[in-house]
Amino acid sequence: MTSPPPAPTDIGKLLKQLRTQRGWSLRDVERRSGGLLRSGHLSQIETGKVRDPSLSVLRELAHTFDLSLKSLVALMNYEDDVVALDDYEDDTAAASLSRERILALSYLSKLTPEERKSALQYLEFLVDKRPNTARKESPVETRTG
Repeated sequence: MTSPPPAPTDIGKLLKQLRTQRGWSLRDVERRSGGLLRSGHLSQIETGKVRDPSLSVLRELAHTFDLSLKSLVALMNYEDDVVALDDYEDDTAAASLSRERILALSYLSKLTPEERKSALQYLEFLVDKRPNTARKESPVETRTG
């Protein structure tokens, strides 16, 4: 069962607190993640040199530390990504997002609201121009309108 992360609200301080509470070194975290989280990158996050880890890094951190992905994303103030993750019934389903979807969410989170709306409209255009594609509700209209 995943649990929400405790205070503090700074991701680096939180990671260091969680890691030290468990008695783990940076290398231990790297090993526990199967090498997906590099100790050097973790150190940069903990010291604040990296303040905006990607959604894929947050996903792996959530898995490694047995935390809720939604709560980590919310902690990072990726508000629209939290909305996107709400489409999934639980963190297990959200964590199984494909690499491409995670990358897309990460890119979208870095756009301004106007850029995000344009990007979503373009994606909708691409889907709608396919032959025999039934159009469902527009994510642009429902999420931003």
